[in-house]
Amino acid sequence: MTAGGSRLDALLRLFERVSRSASRILLVDDEPFILEALALLLRRQRPDWVVRLARGSQEALDALVAGPADVIVTDLGMPGMDGAALLERVSKTHPRVARVLLSGLGAAELEAQGTHAHVRLQKPCDTPTLCAAIEQALRALAGEAALAAHGGRAAATRF
Repeated sequence: MTAGGSRLDALLRLFERVSRSASRILLVDDEPFILEALALLLRRQRPDWVVRLARGSQEALDALVAGPADVIVTDLGMPGMDGAALLERVSKTHPRVARVLLSGLGAAELEAQGTHAHVRLQKPCDTPTLCAAIEQALRALAGEAALAAHGGRAAATRF
């Protein structure tokens, strides 16, 4: 096994451990009722996740400085800095945070707006779908880290 292969294996083992442990989720929405409802639903579905709330983009950026998150889930439509701009900023300032964008837009518009999201999800969606999107974003971020550790070359991985 090459040194790069062992690094990749180590990263994959680390991701498996992290995905089984408490993930830290930062929910962002300017609508307090929606934010609280999402948090309640996520906590019921995945009590092992630590869920924090931010009522807008600036509060989310401040929360990321105050304490780490594994995933940020944000609504697209917010006053001031919208969710797409927030995720663009997070991708630069906190590149190890997985990013999920929620929107009521159609699929094509959501795809165009969500270029900095690991996962884009149309609203409304049910709780299991949102949980699956969060887990998918975590896997996508782990894949990016594995690729970077492997010198940017794709590696064959068996699952």
